[in-house]
Amino acid sequence: MTTGYEQALERIEQSKSGQSRKLNLRRLQLTTADLVNLLPKISDISRLRELDLSYNELTTLPAGIGRFVELKELDLKENELRELPDEFAQLTLLTELDLSYNEFTQIPSQILHLTRLKKLDLDCNELTFISSKIGNLSSLTSLDLSSNALESLPPEITQLTQLNSLSLSRNKFDTIPSEVSELSRLTWLRFRDNGIRNIPDHLMRLAGLEILNLDGNALTYLPTELNKFTRLRSLNASRNRLKELPDEIGQLYRLTDLNLEENDLLKLPRSLQNLPNLEMLYLHKNPSLDIPDKVLGSSQSEVLLQRIPPANPEQILQYYFRNSTPIEDVFSRQTENVTSEENLINNLTESELGNLIYDILNAEGFSQIVEQPQAKPGSLVRRADFTALDKKQIKTLVEIKARTQLNKSQISDEALQLVALQKVYETSRPILVLSGNVPDQQFLAELSNSLVSAKLKPFSDDKSGYPSVDG
Repeated sequence: MTTGYEQALERIEQSKSGQSRKLNLRRLQLTTADLVNLLPKISDISRLRELDLSYNELTTLPAGIGRFVELKELDLKENELRELPDEFAQLTLLTELDLSYNEFTQIPSQILHLTRLKKLDLDCNELTFISSKIGNLSSLTSLDLSSNALESLPPEITQLTQLNSLSLSRNKFDTIPSEVSELSRLTWLRFRDNGIRNIPDHLMRLAGLEILNLDGNALTYLPTELNKFTRLRSLNASRNRLKELPDEIGQLYRLTDLNLEENDLLKLPRSLQNLPNLEMLYLHKNPSLDIPDKVLGSSQSEVLLQRIPPANPEQILQYYFRNSTPIEDVFSRQTENVTSEENLINNLTESELGNLIYDILNAEGFSQIVEQPQAKPGSLVRRADFTALDKKQIKTLVEIKARTQLNKSQISDEALQLVALQKVYETSRPILVLSGNVPDQQFLAELSNSLVSAKLKPFSDDKSGYPSVDG
């Protein structure tokens, strides 16, 4: 079995004979001593531009690394480096440098002279601060400082005027530093797994943001000014403490990916249905939304790792608003020219009519009655307090019900009749349909006449006096 060193020799020879500009020596378990012996042979490769030494066992780099002055891309991730030789500063043509998953406690000073660097990755090191000389790297377009121990940024970072991607995930930030908002060309910003409690106003200056990841923080709300991110395509606010969303989120018309998993969301704004380009919506582990897993479909991790297609956002939202829309939300959308119940009905869309009837028992102010179609009369046993609705709303609902065809599994006529029984006759007490608590015959007769006039099937009397429940 050939050793990693022997495999490296073979690859070097192949690169020489093929006149390749790339040399891949990754995952060969090369040590620093191995590299010292290999460098003279590597230098024989003319016009070498890309060198991959990742996933080895390098604890330092030999001074000879400085002879590769034409290198443009150098990959040193997954080693055990803590420092770089002075000669490293001679690699002045470097445009991409990957030092992730090493053991640096500060950005090596040699890097801060490489003014042509466009991409610098220091993810997963042990950085506790960023040198003020970071501003020297004025050509940087991508900077990854994730998984370190940073709490702040130096003012000089604002000199990175070409930066369009910044990753500061898994650090110790409790707020988004104001310096970030001065990086006007940012399109990608990642701050996941910090301790951020709110999105500061200054962040709204980044009108060009397309990707914003705030996963795993301590956010309790999203600001209404979120609509200033007019180019935003992906928003990840999962694993926070959000209870509600601003209506303005529906103005992010370019949004294709919205992740709100693992929050405390109590409801969703209807404006989410205004997002024409939304392709992925993740709402898993928000128990108060009461959306079944089969409707939510695959979580984001399942989509990314197992390549399972996501659920259709439109279908998720249709299900939610069909089952959970407070009745007041529909009535609050009356226009100025709506002056009667008939006009109100005519101004509702077919979808809104269906949603309104479907969700009537979930309106705020009263609890849901459970329909038991196969049970005996009088088996609706949950208390229903319908004090949230006024007589005009009840009359409108009765008329809507008469014009809407829904099957028995969605909502029963009896359930709607109980709503009317509570408010049409201005009884303030909740109705409890139980043995010994039967509405009197006059009540039932008056209610039946009201329902007949609305073209609804009235209560039918039996010996017990209970309203009948059809199967």
